[in-house]
Amino acid sequence: MSDKQPVRDLIYLDFGKVASLASQLDKGLLKEIHDSQSGTNEIEGGINIQVANVRRGRSDSTSQLVIRSIHHDLLTRVEERLVVEGLAVDLNACFDNQSANIAEIHRILKAKPYVRVEGTSRFHDYQRMKDYMSGFNKIFEFMEESAKDTVRKQLEMAIDLEYAKLDQISDRNQKKKGERELERRTKNLAKEIDKLVADQVSEKFPEWQVEGIKDIIDLLMPMRNNLLIRPFDDLADFIVMSNLKRDFLVDTDLDHVLFAYGSQPQVPLTVFGLVTSIANNEDVVEWTSEGASHRNSAGEVQKFEQAFHSVFDATSQIEKFGLFAYYPRVTVYPLAVYYSIRN
Repeated sequence: MSDKQPVRDLIYLDFGKVASLASQLDKGLLKEIHDSQSGTNEIEGGINIQVANVRRGRSDSTSQLVIRSIHHDLLTRVEERLVVEGLAVDLNACFDNQSANIAEIHRILKAKPYVRVEGTSRFHDYQRMKDYMSGFNKIFEFMEESAKDTVRKQLEMAIDLEYAKLDQISDRNQKKKGERELERRTKNLAKEIDKLVADQVSEKFPEWQVEGIKDIIDLLMPMRNNLLIRPFDDLADFIVMSNLKRDFLVDTDLDHVLFAYGSQPQVPLTVFGLVTSIANNEDVVEWTSEGASHRNSAGEVQKFEQAFHSVFDATSQIEKFGLFAYYPRVTVYPLAVYYSIRN
C-alpha cells in the first residue's frame, strides 16, 4: 500500500467485526495512540496539548502529549495488517481489465479469505422495491389521470376554437355539418382521450403480480440490501455481492446513501470483507436427507428428523432463487464500504 492514504467517504462499517479482528491481530484492542513530542522550536498551527514546560538554563523546552482516539482509522490498520499477514488481497492491485480472468480470480480468492475490491456498483434494496410495488399501480393511476386531464383540456380547447370558427361561416349547411362533427367529437371525447393517453402511460402491473413479488421478497429477501460491485468492465459477468445491514450504515438509512450516490453510483465504490462463497459450475455437495442415516432400526424420532431434512432440502432449493449467487459471482461478508477520494 502507498504511504499516502486516500480520504474515504465511509458508507458502511461493521465496527464490531473490525474491532474483533484488530483485537485478535494485536492481542488486545488498541483504543488510543499517545504521541509525545519535545523540542525548543516554536510549533506553528494545529492544536497542541501542552503538558509541561521544563526550564533548562536560558532556553525553554516544551514537552507535548497528543492523544488520538482510534475510530475509522482502525479499519485502515486492520486492512493493512491483514494484507501484511497474507490474509487479504486487493483485487484491483492484482488485475486490470486486460489481465483479469475468472479462473485466476477465483484461485486467488480461495487462497485469501479477505478481499478489497473497487468498481462500478449498484444498490438493490428489496424492502424499497416491496414498498414501490405497493404503490406502483397508484402512481400509474395518478400519472394516467394527470395525462387524461392534460389531453382533455387540449382537446376541449381545440373544439372550442372550432366552434368559434363555425360562427364565422355564413353557409348554413356547411355550418350544420361542422356542428354535427364537433358534437360527435365531444360525445366520443372520452374514447379519444383514452386512445391518446394509452401511448403515453405504461400499463399497470396485474395485482397478482404485485402481490407475488411482495410475497417473494417477504419469504426470500426480508431486509435484504445488496451491493453489487463489478471491478472489471471486460468481465461483465464477474460481480462481488454483499448484503448491507442497515444498523451498520454510517448514515443509518440507505435512503440517504441512495439520494447522495444514486442506486447506480457514478463514482467507484469499494467493499472490504470476508469471502464467504465462490460460485462455480460444478455440482455443489449438499447435506441432504439422502445423506442422513437410514438404519432399519431407526426409531420414530429419527424418522421425524429425516422428514424435517426433506423439508429443509426443498426450502434450500427455493432459497437459491433469492440469493442470485451463480457462477462466476463471489459473495463477500462486508466489513466496510466506502468511496476512496484520491488526488
